[in-house]
Amino acid sequence: MASSKRRGTHSPEAPLVLAAPAPRETSYFIRASSSMAERRPRILKHGDTFGMFDHHGDILPGSDEAQGLYHRDTRHLSAFQLLIAGRHPLLLSSHLLLNNAALAVDLTNPDIVEGDVHVLARDVLHVARTRFLWQGRIHERLAVHNFGAEALEVDLDLAFAADFADIFEARGFRRAERGETRIEIGAGSSVRFVYTGQDGCERTTTLRFDPAPEHLSESEARYRLRLDRGRHASLFVNVECNDQPPADEPGLGFFHGLKRARRPLRAVAGRSTAVETSNEVVNEILCRSMADLTLLVTETEEGAYPYAGVPWFSTVFGRDGLITALLMLWVDPALARGVLGYLAATQATEEDPRADAEPGKILHETRDGELARLGLVPFRRYYGSIDATPLFVMLAGAYYERTGDLGTIRALDPHLQRALEWIERYGDRDGDGFLEYRRRQEGGLVNQGWKDSDDSVFHASGELATAPVALVEVQGYAFAAFKAAAQLARALDRADEAAKRETRAEALRALSRSDTGRTSWDSMRWRWTARSGPAPCEARTPDTSCARACRTAHGPHGSPRLCSRPHSSAASACERWRPASVATTRCRTTTARSGPTTMRSLRSDWRATD
Repeated sequence: MASSKRRGTHSPEAPLVLAAPAPRETSYFIRASSSMAERRPRILKHGDTFGMFDHHGDILPGSDEAQGLYHRDTRHLSAFQLLIAGRHPLLLSSHLLLNNAALAVDLTNPDIVEGDVHVLARDVLHVARTRFLWQGRIHERLAVHNFGAEALEVDLDLAFAADFADIFEARGFRRAERGETRIEIGAGSSVRFVYTGQDGCERTTTLRFDPAPEHLSESEARYRLRLDRGRHASLFVNVECNDQPPADEPGLGFFHGLKRARRPLRAVAGRSTAVETSNEVVNEILCRSMADLTLLVTETEEGAYPYAGVPWFSTVFGRDGLITALLMLWVDPALARGVLGYLAATQATEEDPRADAEPGKILHETRDGELARLGLVPFRRYYGSIDATPLFVMLAGAYYERTGDLGTIRALDPHLQRALEWIERYGDRDGDGFLEYRRRQEGGLVNQGWKDSDDSVFHASGELATAPVALVEVQGYAFAAFKAAAQLARALDRADEAAKRETRAEALRALSRSDTGRTSWDSMRWRWTARSGPAPCEARTPDTSCARACRTAHGPHGSPRLCSRPHSSAASACERWRPASVATTRCRTTTARSGPTTMRSLRSDWRATD
């Protein structure tokens, strides 16, 4: 649909402005007035908690980036700002440690002038600000050093606030009413914010200071520092979300927590396959990638699960976790086991049109914030994904092929059977042999493939596709799911079932070959094909995943124009890391059937140490 245009007075002072229609509520859009990439906020994450800060380590209220400390989809800290003598400190440096475990910020004081008196020259005080997240808490140390020629006395303030905004509110969602907040000051060294939401849940944020500040109010802690020449002082702050289990005092807790926070990093490094090249740049890229992925991985009751991304997607997404686990299978198969376990535990068991749920369907997204609990957004447990269910079966087959872990497959078997039943019954509602999607109610996602924004599926003319829509890559996933199901049936000594799954896979291969024969390689970009209702729709995309999926469905010799690069398997994954004519690659990994995987960390600067 063409957007309307509004023309104003055109002059150098008043440039032409084109007015686009406001986003629809079903878009669940993320409001933006600046580029996050330009500002590059500092982000920390542990478990279900993440923080987004500016380069100073501050949380500025009302910032365009919606900075804050978030826990289980609620912002528990909406302001946290350090001031020296009432002034914003000067930034010297700011960086995340290589393993993403902590934020290190170096600050100094500005020139402080009161009236005509130069009270304090700049660069006299050095403030080393170190922060990390662990078990629902911020742990922070402020180390203040006097590099001046004489003793000094200066105020250091920490301003704070907690608004308990739902993550969708931080992203731009508006609602008429909110819950109630009360503030408690305890024993001169702690402040507790208590929010009672409209969902009936009580959420809390507690700030603890060590030593106790000279002045503590509902919004500020003030220290009066007296430092002799060359002396330093350390201040510790804990910010706790939702009354976590008892912990050490902030000072002792900082050092104990830092040591404990490094242990999971060592565990991941110990179980993961090592990749090392003769090129240092490539090595750094690999180390950075592994550290970033480790940041996203969250331990659940069913095992490790890679969250979709910080800041706005720091939660379980079915498709994202499945594809990440597939790509990481040769490196760390434990990740696939955790993903399969979690998605099996949350598999839909009944029909719920509001959640786009049907028996056997695999989860798309889950949220735990107030808006989701109230049903104001449909993502408490939301199943609007056409590809997560076949990907679930695909991953199970690939996991077994990689590990030979038949015990896990036996435990997953009932869930795999239900997923296959969903593909046959609900995934192909019109019985034409293809998987297609259509949301069950208004408010759900209009598009339910990997491109799930409202306007992401369209004809070459620009006209939006209308449901039902059958995506070409999803047919490839379904084909691979049936093949994987056949492999697993043979491993479980169910020959009749294996033959049935093979027959279904070959039928889909033949059907997709006849229906997508128009798909072609064009101008170094993939021509992506979907079926919109009775008519095909074509659009170009640079992504190769759909073409690889179709190649899988067509077979190694079918539709040669569709995919000129072979799909790498886990066994040859090392080749993907080899930079041509630049470096050689050493990668030692074996399947569980032939021996244990070589386990060592990628590099000493990534491996955490006590």
